[in-house]
Amino acid sequence: MLVIQAVQPRLTKSEAAKLLGLKSFDTALPQDWIDDFVEGIASKLKLDRHDKAKLYDKALSSLVWAYDGNPFGGPYPLTTDAVKLLEMHDSSYASKEFSVLSIAA
Repeated sequence: MLVIQAVQPRLTKSEAAKLLGLKSFDTALPQDWIDDFVEGIASKLKLDRHDKAKLYDKALSSLVWAYDGNPFGGPYPLTTDAVKLLEMHDSSYASKEFSVLSIAA
């Protein structure tokens, strides 16, 4: 199930994560994980270098590393686009429940 909250733009990742109720998180993502994440999706979509850089930026801006309930942490999407990216990277994310933000213009 996906719960979407509409918010005004210009939130930091930390503010967004707190709005979603995350208690323990890091706005930085593990370098090895983000490299594998982007490379995996880029390979599936056959992205060129320019589009791969855009994907990297999108991932960095829309994911946090959450430790709620997991001492090692894991990626947590802040937006609906990030949920889609996670599902594209690993289909097991399709069965997980996330609350995400909808950025209102």
